[in-house]
Amino acid sequence: MFGSGLRKPGMVAGEKRPLQSRALAEMLKVNKVLKTLNVESNFISGAGILRLVEALPHNTSLVELKIDNQSQPLGNKVEMEIVSMLEKNATLLKFGYHFTQQGPRLRASNAMMNNNDLVRKRRLADLTGPIIPKCRSGV
Repeated sequence: MFGSGLRKPGMVAGEKRPLQSRALAEMLKVNKVLKTLNVESNFISGAGILRLVEALPHNTSLVELKIDNQSQPLGNKVEMEIVSMLEKNATLLKFGYHFTQQGPRLRASNAMMNNNDLVRKRRLADLTGPIIPKCRSGV
């Protein structure tokens, strides 16, 4: 369904089924050039969204992920899992989802702010290698 060379798929306002969210998650694991993934306004369940977010550690090129406005609310447990994965990810710079609870919202915002700060530090230091986030190394 999706290859390893896909750069910016747009799958907004569609009807994604469990097999398609699995395929998207598998694509995220192998794709090394994808920068943006937008799956807003779909029918992806909480389990499907979790599959996508759990694939993030395998993808180092994705900088923007939009998952907002699904047909059903994801729930507190899924939101906490999403935030946990976001805190472990050092490459994602923009995350599009409106959390229902303030705690996960603040943690996700801090994770994105830390990732953007790492990019700024790398740019200022003119380094080419990875910068290990010291503030989140114990996560």
